[in-house]
Amino acid sequence: MAQADVVAMLAAVGKNYGKLVALDAVDVNVHRGEVFALLGPNGAGKTTAISLLLGLLKPDAGVASLFGMPPETFAARRRIGSMLQTAGVPETLTIGELIELFRSYYPAPRTVADIVELAGVADLLNRRYGKLSGGQQRRAQLRWHWRARRKYCFSTNRPPGSTSKRARRCGERSAAWREKAARSC
Repeated sequence: MAQADVVAMLAAVGKNYGKLVALDAVDVNVHRGEVFALLGPNGAGKTTAISLLLGLLKPDAGVASLFGMPPETFAARRRIGSMLQTAGVPETLTIGELIELFRSYYPAPRTVADIVELAGVADLLNRRYGKLSGGQQRRAQLRWHWRARRKYCFSTNRPPGSTSKRARRCGERSAAWREKAARSC
């Protein structure tokens, strides 16, 4: 693939936390239209790599870029969505209210009806976030990515409902996620 197709890149990236080496000369290229997964055991540096791509951390060595720009720039950040391991959202708001809140952050958000249809959260709209199970909360968080017409989404977790046993069906799931992502643009 051409370099112009690279939307996210880590080039010879290193990141240390004190004496702990989290990443050492890591190279990653994510291309346009690609579903890309970082897999590895706890402590392997997956969250650190994603945090570098999102501009939440700066590399100690090497270069991180989004769309050919530094990831911390507004121009790069406004083109992506992200779902981190934890979400600090008001637990007293309903899912419908949270969709409205997150929609308000974007200049051309999807309609609530569109988000609800895409995300399949009609059953959760009137439920308070803090009263949902952990799995339902993760499902709702993922759906907030579809509030705006973002072309790229980063997550530090597997999709809700996926397990090691189900990972064998990754190709099928990737196709389904790619289809949903395409519809969200």
